[in-house]
Amino acid sequence: MERFLREDEYEDVVAKFVYVHIWKDTEKEAYEAWRRRYKSPQTFPLINVAKPDGKLVYCQHAPEWTLHEVLSYNAKEAGEGLSPAEMASEFKDALEEANGLVDNGKFISAYQTLAVFPAELAPDAKTAERHKATSKRIEEAAMAKIVEAKALVENGDTEAKRLDGAYQLEVICGDMKRMEKVRYRADSDIRTLQFNWKLTDYFRQASLLYKARGAARREKVEKAKKLYQEVLGKHKGTEAAKRAFDRLEELERKS
Repeated sequence: MERFLREDEYEDVVAKFVYVHIWKDTEKEAYEAWRRRYKSPQTFPLINVAKPDGKLVYCQHAPEWTLHEVLSYNAKEAGEGLSPAEMASEFKDALEEANGLVDNGKFISAYQTLAVFPAELAPDAKTAERHKATSKRIEEAAMAKIVEAKALVENGDTEAKRLDGAYQLEVICGDMKRMEKVRYRADSDIRTLQFNWKLTDYFRQASLLYKARGAARREKVEKAKKLYQEVLGKHKGTEAAKRAFDRLEELERKS
């Protein structure tokens, strides 16, 4: 789709929109933030068009060859974009929310909150600087957690602690893909730790648990169950198997 949007024939119509691309499988927090903000249905369509007041005017799958018509029509429905004052207010609220999340140790949620408000769209230099400072805080919090998680995997005195460390690294690497330094550091540490064959299974288990959690959050219940069952089958008697069993029971109760 992005290839189509870059073509000359789309230039005029695309200029009427603020384009946000959310990877539903890897940017789960941003996906959920979008759904909450714009009341988007659970199924993730290819295109959402939202008005500045938060009302969705289009929320369907659109084949690429109809993209120009879809955007042209909905540009009228979406109305005028945010005024500078409204944009400044939206950014101010997002930055306050993100900083509050960092203060409470929820740096991944903070990162995903800012993902909806890229620095390039900041309405003024002051807001751009605040955005940069907040992003730096998120990065520092993530880096500190990576150090803690790595230490848990290496030195944890119980199986549960080592699994926790491996899982934290998987989550950071998976949920913060667009924060390059953080993703690279987490991925690098995972690869380094896996050279120790005694630790490899922790990451296999953590990866399956992470994928299962993601499937459950997207309400792909059968896929989540299958992944949890895979943990039970491949890693019997482990801490990961206990956690998979508990999550599986929760899904069974809800379904």
